Amino acid sequence: MRLVAVEAISEWLLPPLLDRVEGRRRDLSVSDRQLNREALTQGLSVLADSQDGQLRAAALKAARQLHVLLPDTALQALATNPANDEATRLEALKSLAELPAKSLPKNLIMTLDTALAAESATVQARALELLCEKFPVQGLRRLTRVLERQHDIAVQQTAIELLGKLPQRAGLPLLERLVVQLLDGKLNAALALDVREVALTAAIPKSDQLDTEKFAYSRDGGDAKVGEDLFKNHVAAQCSRCHKIGESGSDIGPPLTQIAKTRDADYLLRAIAQPSADIDAKYRSQMLLLGSGQVIKGIVQSESEQETVIADNTGKLLTLRSADIEEKSEQKISLMPEMREILSSREVRDLVAFLRTLK
Repeated sequence: MRLVAVEAISEWLLPPLLDRVEGRRRDLSVSDRQLNREALTQGLSVLADSQDGQLRAAALKAARQLHVLLPDTALQALATNPANDEATRLEALKSLAELPAKSLPKNLIMTLDTALAAESATVQARALELLCEKFPVQGLRRLTRVLERQHDIAVQQTAIELLGKLPQRAGLPLLERLVVQLLDGKLNAALALDVREVALTAAIPKSDQLDTEKFAYSRDGGDAKVGEDLFKNHVAAQCSRCHKIGESGSDIGPPLTQIAKTRDADYLLRAIAQPSADIDAKYRSQMLLLGSGQVIKGIVQSESEQETVIADNTGKLLTLRSADIEEKSEQKISLMPEMREILSSREVRDLVAFLRTLK
C-alpha cells in the first residue's frame, strides 16, 4: 500500500488518463492541483532511507518526477552502497544526473568510480554514462580502461556508444583503433555490431570497409532477457505465433524448446536473417490451387481423402475439402516473414542470444 501511495504521489500533478483501479479513462482537471513541497521533500527523504528496496527506488523516482531535490549526500550514499539493490542505485544515479551543474557534489567523480565497481553491469553502465556526461575528460579515461580490461560485455558496449558522443570528437581515435581491430579479426565478436554502428555514424576512417549486410554482426553480444521479451511480445515479429517453447506457442513452425542443443549460433542467425535458406522438409510450405481458382499457401498440418488442414502465415488453421484441391506444389520460400524489414540489427542480436539459452 505504501508503494502504491508513492506511485500515486509521483503522478499527482499529471495523473494518467486511465484510472489505476478501474482502467477507465478519466479526464481529470490538473489546474488546481498543488503539493506541499516542504512536506513532500521530508517525506520522500524518509522513504528513500527505507529498508525496503522497492519503496526506496519508488521514492527516488517520485522525487525526480516531481523535481524534488533530495540531499546530494543521501543520493551518493544510496548510489554507492553495495548492500542496496540495483533499482535503488540506478534511481540514485539518475537523480544525481539531473542535478543542476552548480549543485553537483565536489566528490561526484569518486562516487561514480565507486558505482563503476558495482556487481551490476547496469549500474556500471549508468555510472559510465553520467561520468562522460558531466566530466568528459575523465570519462574518456574510464572508457579506455573499460575497453582495455575484462569488463562485462554490456558495459563495454555502452562504452563504445559513448565514444561517439564525447564532445569535440574526443573518442574517435580510440574508436578508429577498434575499427582496425574489427577489420583484422582481433576484436571481440560481441562488440562488432556496436563498433560498426558508431563508426559509420561518426564516419571513422576505414569504416567503409566494414561489412554492411544488416545482420553481419548480429550473432554475438546480445541480451538474452531482452531477446526473450522480443520473442514473446514483439508486435510485428510475433515469433510465438508459429514457434513453441515448452508448452507455450504454436506448432506451425519448428519447436524451439531445446534448439541450442542441436543448432549453433551461425545457424540460429541464418534462420532469422534468411528463413528460406534451411527449411526442414516437415515445415516446407505448400501452394494449393482450388477448383474455384483460389490459391492458398501454408503448411499442411494433416490430410486425408476427406479433408486437408493447412496453416497460413498468420497461424490460422484452414480446413479444406481434399476433393476441392486441383493442384499442389511445394514452395522453397519459408512462411516466416523476412526479418530484415521487421527487426533491427540489435533486436536480432538479442533474439539470437535468447535462442542460444534454449538447451
